[in-house]
Amino acid sequence: MAAQRYAAAPWLDLVGLWRLFNLHLARVVEAVPASVRRPLRTRHTLHEIAWQTVPQDQPTTLEYFMRNDVRHLEHHNFELD
Repeated sequence: MAAQRYAAAPWLDLVGLWRLFNLHLARVVEAVPASVRRPLRTRHTLHEIAWQTVPQDQPTTLEYFMRNDVRHLEHHNFELD
């Protein structure tokens, strides 16, 4: 984080960057077919990286990870539009 110098960037630039990045992610999420989003996966790192973690020994889905990310943004009252 320090190497990216967020603290030195203008706040409105950062908000704009975050907004556009998340709009891009929303388009990517929308394009992922259910056949990829929904299969259970037994190998994951959501016990380490998810906002609402999943135990390492519990299967989960890519869809869970995607929805977890949206819930995390909502938790911060972040709106994309």
